[in-house]
Amino acid sequence: MENSYYAIALSVLVIIFFLYALYEKKQREETAKKLGKMVQLDRLKNDFLSVAQHQLRTPLSGVKWALEMLKSETSLPSDSISLIDAGLERIKDAIGIINGMLKTIEAEGGTLILNPERVDIVGMVQSIIAELNFITVKKKIKLNFISPQTSILINADRNKIKAAIINIIDNAIKYSPNGSVDVNISDSQSSVTIITKDTGIGITPEDLPYIFDRLHRGKNAVMVEPDESGVGLYTSKKMIELHGGSISIASELNKGTTVTVVLPKNL
Repeated sequence: MENSYYAIALSVLVIIFFLYALYEKKQREETAKKLGKMVQLDRLKNDFLSVAQHQLRTPLSGVKWALEMLKSETSLPSDSISLIDAGLERIKDAIGIINGMLKTIEAEGGTLILNPERVDIVGMVQSIIAELNFITVKKKIKLNFISPQTSILINADRNKIKAAIINIIDNAIKYSPNGSVDVNISDSQSSVTIITKDTGIGITPEDLPYIFDRLHRGKNAVMVEPDESGVGLYTSKKMIELHGGSISIASELNKGTTVTVVLPKNL
C-alpha cells in the first residue's frame, strides 16, 4: 500500500513538472511574440523616418532651391513668377510639415504629437485647391468644390491635417487626367466629412485591400505617375486616425475613386 502512495505521489509530481514546463514554454513563446511585434513596430517607425527624410525632404529642398534660382531671373513674365511663388509656398509648407513630423516623434514610443488649434477646414481645403491649381491645369481637370458653409471650425493640428488632405486631393487630380474631381464638405454637430470623388483610373480589386499600406502602389497608378513614392495615403491615414478620424476608399477600375474622410470637431 505504501508503495502505491509513493507511485501516486510520484505521478502527480511528474504531472506538475510537465504542466510547469508547458507553462514556461508558453510564456517564452508569448514573450518572443511580443518582442517580435516590438521589433516590427520599431522597424516600421525607422522605415517611415527614412522615407520621410530621404524620399521627401531632400528632393523638396532641391526643388525649392531651383525655383528660387529661377525666380531670380528678371526677364520672367509676371504670370510665371506667380506660378513659381505658388509652387514655392507649397514646397515650403511640405518641408515644414516633414520637419515638424520628424521633430515631434517621441524617442521611445514613436508616437506623433499633435499641436491642436482652431482650424477652418473649409478655408484650408480652398487654399489646398488653390495651391494645386497648376496640377489641375496641367492635367486638364474640372474641379468642383462644394461646402454648406463658408467656414467650419474644428480642433486639429493644422500642418498634419493639411498634409493628409493635400495627399488625397493631389491623388485625385493626378490620376484623373482630362477628367473631373469633386470635393464635398458636409457638416454635423460633432464631425465634418470631406468626400473627394474623381473620374480617374480607379484602383484594381487586387490592389484595393492594400491601398493604405506603406509604399504600396497600384500597377495602373505606377504607369500614370511612375515617380511617386507610395507613402501619401499611408501617411494620410496615420494623420487622420491620430486626430480620432477615419478614412475609407471606394473605387472601380477605370471609373474613378471616392475617398471619404470623417474628422471629429473636437479632439
